[in-house]
Amino acid sequence: MLQNTIHGAGKHRFRVVPNWFKSANLRVGNGHGVAMTSCGYLAFLNDGPDAQLILIDPQSGKVQLAKQLGLAKAHGLSLIREAGRDVLFATCLDSHRAIKMTVFGDVLAEYPFPKSALKADGYGSVSEYHPSWTVHHPDGRFVILDGYGRDFFLEYSAAGSLSKMYGGNAGGVPHWGPHAGHHDVYQANGQQFHVAMSDQRSIVTWSWDGRIIGSVPLDGSDPRMLRPIDAGWVVAHIGGKWPQDFKAPGSVTFHDKRLKPIGAVGATVTNIGGKATLVTRDDTPFRHPHDALLTDAGDLYVAQYDSGDQPLVKLERV
Repeated sequence: MLQNTIHGAGKHRFRVVPNWFKSANLRVGNGHGVAMTSCGYLAFLNDGPDAQLILIDPQSGKVQLAKQLGLAKAHGLSLIREAGRDVLFATCLDSHRAIKMTVFGDVLAEYPFPKSALKADGYGSVSEYHPSWTVHHPDGRFVILDGYGRDFFLEYSAAGSLSKMYGGNAGGVPHWGPHAGHHDVYQANGQQFHVAMSDQRSIVTWSWDGRIIGSVPLDGSDPRMLRPIDAGWVVAHIGGKWPQDFKAPGSVTFHDKRLKPIGAVGATVTNIGGKATLVTRDDTPFRHPHDALLTDAGDLYVAQYDSGDQPLVKLERV
């Protein structure tokens, strides 16, 4: 990773903080998700053998807590406020479930594969279900995205019961599509949510009653997750040519409220024929971004997949 180099342009200019994450003796796996807790620690989800949930001091990079969750291929991480406290949701690809927990990793609820989904137009077996991320409505209901299984959207009530299921191939959702997402914080009453469509190279907007509202295509991208920032969004792209080229290093982009790209780190955004195109730069500081978080202080934290010794990196705004 290039250090002491300024990446990006305009207000999106960053420098890598070298040797920031101090994982000590923990065997850390692929970086998957990152969120900022109200107590000021970073919650970091990885698929390593020692501790899937790690709390980190954002300034020093030192581990404050490491919790083994017993998840096989931990994948997605969401943070919400519930009853005045932070609550985390994590999905697990090979355990075929999602869990709800405190920021300290104490499990509050589990959401295994619902048997009611075993039907002709749904699932043939539990093994077909590989939930990738959760998306949360402000009123407490949430959707589990089956981005590595059969691409269904499974909606649960705030109380935790399955209320409906939509999407999938029959619903017009292509495979390797709904990877992760977030409710639209700029839409009144949280009426819609956005989904990063990974290998489909687009971000699709859905209504909470299960209808596609719109789509923002972005050639040369591989969006894995989007998170709100001040008056816009930050999007992590695992690579620019996946799945054709798994060595493509990836980038992070910045978007306005309506998802129009307005900047990038590790890539150049161009407009060709009225369509935005993302071209990964040779000097990108990233190795397969899987999730990105930009704080109010201007620090950019990026969880990275298949990155060797860089599962979580920090960049500071300059």
